[in-house]
Amino acid sequence: MQCHVKRNVLLLCIINFLVMLGFGAFNLLRPYLVLALKGVLTELPEEVASISASEAVVELGLMMSAFMATRSIMAAVSGYLGDVFGRKKLISLGLALYIAIGLLYAIIVNVDQLMVLRAIQGVASGMVWPLAQALIADSVSRDFRGRAISLYTMFSNVARIIGPMMGVLAYSITVNVLGFRDPLSAFRAPTVLISVFCFPALIASLAIIEVKSTSQTERKIEFSLSSYFREFKNLSRDVKRSLTVIYINGLANGIAM
Repeated sequence: MQCHVKRNVLLLCIINFLVMLGFGAFNLLRPYLVLALKGVLTELPEEVASISASEAVVELGLMMSAFMATRSIMAAVSGYLGDVFGRKKLISLGLALYIAIGLLYAIIVNVDQLMVLRAIQGVASGMVWPLAQALIADSVSRDFRGRAISLYTMFSNVARIIGPMMGVLAYSITVNVLGFRDPLSAFRAPTVLISVFCFPALIASLAIIEVKSTSQTERKIEFSLSSYFREFKNLSRDVKRSLTVIYINGLANGIAM
């Protein structure tokens, strides 16, 4: 395997791991933060007999919808933007947004601000996630492509396992070591972990080697729905069938989630 291939795959896997570690740590704390922002949670969870978790259901649902909506829109155009401006630049910009979001999470004072930040996070995710996978695919040979994407996914899943534990540890340190007794402060402070983990990810992204696909070098870059359907129509029947199954599966998984 060529040097730049190993470098890109390793860097993108590490970046993916760090990003998912930071947001994985926050995901477990988000429902409590919503309750604290709404004034429902006025004491630390371990000090109350019960928590009215249903008070946060609507807000959590709207936040997920806001995140997925902006992520979907950005993902639809990020491939084109990456071809025009460079995937490395877009990935670095998305990571910089992650860092800013992590810092802003720590100073929010109401649910509306949390909702806006969640939507901006979707934009950043739509810049980083599809371009990272595309860059991996273009960095490796066809024979190694499946294994490279699997490795990338494995790093993400491992971070999802470790992330919640990091969040609980950060919350415990915030309360028991730093002495934060106010629920809002106790659940806002650990969100800084997002920036802590995304900063080295941003530094790592600067070392990525830009790789252009064959299609980029052979023809003019074009973005429109008509061009997409035209390209899809020109694919072989087997490829079109496979892509259709993938799209339907993705839609079903999205609805299920």
